[in-house]
Amino acid sequence: MSTDIKNGTWEFLKESKLWHFDKNYKLPNYKVIGRFNGNWQNELNQLDFEQLKRISNTMSHKAKDSYYSDIEEGNKKDFIKYGFPKNLEYGFVNDNKLNKEVLPEIFIRMFDKIPVLNAYPKFTKQMPGQLWPMHFDNYHALRPNLTEKTWEDPNIRRIWIALNDWDWGHYITFGNTPWTGWKAGDILYFDWLVPHGTANCGNTPRFSMFVTGFMTDEMRNWIQNDEFREIVL
Repeated sequence: MSTDIKNGTWEFLKESKLWHFDKNYKLPNYKVIGRFNGNWQNELNQLDFEQLKRISNTMSHKAKDSYYSDIEEGNKKDFIKYGFPKNLEYGFVNDNKLNKEVLPEIFIRMFDKIPVLNAYPKFTKQMPGQLWPMHFDNYHALRPNLTEKTWEDPNIRRIWIALNDWDWGHYITFGNTPWTGWKAGDILYFDWLVPHGTANCGNTPRFSMFVTGFMTDEMRNWIQNDEFREIVL
């Protein structure tokens, strides 16, 4: 490839053709596969969202001198190239990677209902005025020592769980397909290597939970069978 990933992740992946990069592509780039039914507002209030995630401190779990150093450099150059300052505070993150035991019980029950392996939970709180630039996930927390200079499918998936109802100004897009109108507890699946981004131009915070892990046959069948699971907590 003529493009070096260190000079920009977006153009590198566009040249690789691993995603279609077609603005006229009509099929949805995500599926809502279920919903958790319960009340977790009190537990949500217990979570600590003091950690600020900035462009300058992303990919904190990568191993030194791994291929992720090149990816990180390309990501930062993309963000700056497209107008984001280096110290932009674009998200509040509560990050409980690989340590589900610190979570309130109801979130542990959510976590245990997602059939992926070696998984970790993560929570985000996006305040009005914050955004998360369009990007591709690389799952460096589950394979921090990556040395192969490749973006082949790692068989890892991230399941997205809405923790509060959609509100005006809450914006999430997967590829060409915005997600709106969600309800608290909605469970969303999106394929590997689909670019996505978020923004909050409303007047209420947006809360999400993520479960990231290696695919299993049960998870794959859940998605492929178009099964919508109602899960009472």
